[in-house]
Amino acid sequence: MNRPQPPKLFISTGLSATGETGVQSHFNYFRDFLAGPGIDSEVLTPYESPTVLRRAAKLISRFGTYLNSELGAYLSNRAISVLLQCRMRSCLPPREPWIVYAQCPGSALAALKFRRRADQRVILIVHFNISQADEAAERGRIRDRGPCYRYIQRRETEALERVNAVVFCSHFMYREMLSRMPCLAGKTTTVLPNFAPVPQRTIDGPGGDVISIGTLEPRKNQSFLLKVLAEANRMGHRYTLTIVGNGEDRLALQKTACELGVASQVVFAGFLPHASRLLWRHRVYAHAANIENLPITIIEALAAGRPVLAPRVGGIPEMICDSLEGYFWSLSDPVDAARKLITVLDETNVYGAMQAAAHRRYKSQFAPQVVAPSLLDFLLHSPASGMSP
Repeated sequence: MNRPQPPKLFISTGLSATGETGVQSHFNYFRDFLAGPGIDSEVLTPYESPTVLRRAAKLISRFGTYLNSELGAYLSNRAISVLLQCRMRSCLPPREPWIVYAQCPGSALAALKFRRRADQRVILIVHFNISQADEAAERGRIRDRGPCYRYIQRRETEALERVNAVVFCSHFMYREMLSRMPCLAGKTTTVLPNFAPVPQRTIDGPGGDVISIGTLEPRKNQSFLLKVLAEANRMGHRYTLTIVGNGEDRLALQKTACELGVASQVVFAGFLPHASRLLWRHRVYAHAANIENLPITIIEALAAGRPVLAPRVGGIPEMICDSLEGYFWSLSDPVDAARKLITVLDETNVYGAMQAAAHRRYKSQFAPQVVAPSLLDFLLHSPASGMSP
């Protein structure tokens, strides 16, 4: 007797299929893993919808942005949802089993509109930090606690209540969401960390002492790294820093680098595809975000055997141990942070021990062959609960 084929796996996202965010890295790394055993999967994005609809949605979004950021954010959100639903309508078979692995609440809600049977399941992964509303408010795109903020939070709550199951990348975010939504205690959930392959080596691109990768936005707080560099200078240690990424804070960061007298030591590399490959051309990975779920860039640094300097925030304490794979540093104390940077870079025995510990942590906790099979098993076999229409 032939064994029944597993349901087709779709990955839904409001983003494009490729890009610089950790979300895009996550589902592309997962697709690479699925390709090994030949598991059929397809990414559903709003950018593959009919051209006329894409142009109309873009015009609506631009018009809203012209009026004000609140309306622009709302219209953009709605336009992406409509485009994604158009894409799903042509891809999700109404009479066959399928699984949608949703990368955000909006793409989960879009998929839920097409769920008709118990073997059609929508499973949401929580990539965001605290709430997408908080992230948008911090970047100045919407008003904190304003109408659009409340709209985004309502959609998050609705998605989490209605999906079949939820994947959390960190215990930190599971606890945060459980405190906000006690009903999650009865939901099918799992906590599985992000994962990443070992970055490929490259001989191209900038190199130096320290590298940091991420969008240039307030939450990422790269200005702290510039302060650490300046403090190290005062202590007689001149290091270089490569900042990879684009964002609204770029001009302000460049100005701060000039004011602190470290501009000649800093390379603002902009967005670079395959930025993780540059880890091999630097000695230390530095992170300064005010809040994080479970950043893939730190996993990639561990995979390359690079010591990590990062704040003790969000899910980061689940990734490294202080004085083992690197150091935790306080974002309010650049002087002490500079001392820790000097210790890592200038004390050969410390650096070597941290390199070895980083390799071990990666292989035991964050390698694709360690995490991805558990994620696939959860997607294929989690119970079909949460079937409210």
